[in-house]
Amino acid sequence: MFYQVLVTIGAAQALNLAILAWLKPRRSQSDLLLGLNLFLMFLIIILFNYRKELTEVSHYFALHAISLGYLAVTVFYWYIKSMIRGRLDFSRPAEWVHILPFLAAVALWAIRFVPMAPEAQAEMLRHLETGYTCPTWFYVFNYGLFLGVFPFYLIKSFHLLKEHESYILTKFSYTEDVSLSWMTRFLWGMVAVWLGFFFFEIVANDLLGVISELWGFRLAFLCMIANIFLLGLYGIRQGAIFSHAAENGSDEEPAGKYAYSSLTEAQAEDYRRQLLDYMRTAKPYLEPRITIGELAQRLDVPANELSRVINEQLGQNFFDFINGYRVAEFKNLLAEPANRHLTLLSLAHEAGFNSKSSFNAIFKKSTGLTPSEYARQLTVQPAG
Repeated sequence: MFYQVLVTIGAAQALNLAILAWLKPRRSQSDLLLGLNLFLMFLIIILFNYRKELTEVSHYFALHAISLGYLAVTVFYWYIKSMIRGRLDFSRPAEWVHILPFLAAVALWAIRFVPMAPEAQAEMLRHLETGYTCPTWFYVFNYGLFLGVFPFYLIKSFHLLKEHESYILTKFSYTEDVSLSWMTRFLWGMVAVWLGFFFFEIVANDLLGVISELWGFRLAFLCMIANIFLLGLYGIRQGAIFSHAAENGSDEEPAGKYAYSSLTEAQAEDYRRQLLDYMRTAKPYLEPRITIGELAQRLDVPANELSRVINEQLGQNFFDFINGYRVAEFKNLLAEPANRHLTLLSLAHEAGFNSKSSFNAIFKKSTGLTPSEYARQLTVQPAG
């Protein structure tokens, strides 16, 4: 009973969040995909956990609780992709290839289920409690699909997020609003869903028979409900980040990063000198949301070539380059007696940092000390 209450609350939350995502002002394609993903999670929870009640309407409804999982993982992959790379073009057949696993799952269940007599259909839907068994070929294809598709899309999603986190360090001087680290936590939650079902339902129950039925499903759904709250907490607030095309003129960086750059050594040295002079005189690092595109425009230098100069000539990415100046600026501000009445956070904001968490992490990475530890070493005691 308690479990049923939890899953009902989780389903209601998924539906509410889906509606909120669809009704967002200035909603983007990624918001629509997020809403669709949440709605699919709502359907999966309801169709499976209320399958007995739904058999009174149609035996076939409850089967989609399983097949819809393949569509949900595909939609979430689309969601990540649209968030990172901009609007997806669904007129391209390449995008629709991703729904093939869902169609395969629907076909598999239809081949097994539709020809059966109504009594046998009802028995199959109740097989978790009654010990109903399916033919070996069905288990082979069903579990083969499950063991292949979900890891495939989880790995692809992790890879997209890893690329994105590396990419923003070359284009942005901050991570607030552009980092998708929360999505990585969500994906690990989905890994827990997959592992819970695999070990408890497939291995422990179906293969070894050492635990009772439903444990794998129940654990998987409880993990899914926790993921719904995480997705609602961050996903609804997350706006579209940026399009690679908008910043670089193409959807992706060329292979080899600078494979097609015609930058000569003399030009690189000239750009390096211009950059360092500008950093010293204009102090653009004091602007919390400065990007490499904006800096390149001010220097009248192609953004890709400026990125190459920072990487190859200075041995840093753009994020570390700008924040190195901010750390140095903070140290200078902290050392001035006139600033002793200011808090460390106030000085960090003056130095160009966006938030306390990013400031602490960057400063600790740069110096090996927390800001307060560094301040104590200087015997400076800022107020507050």
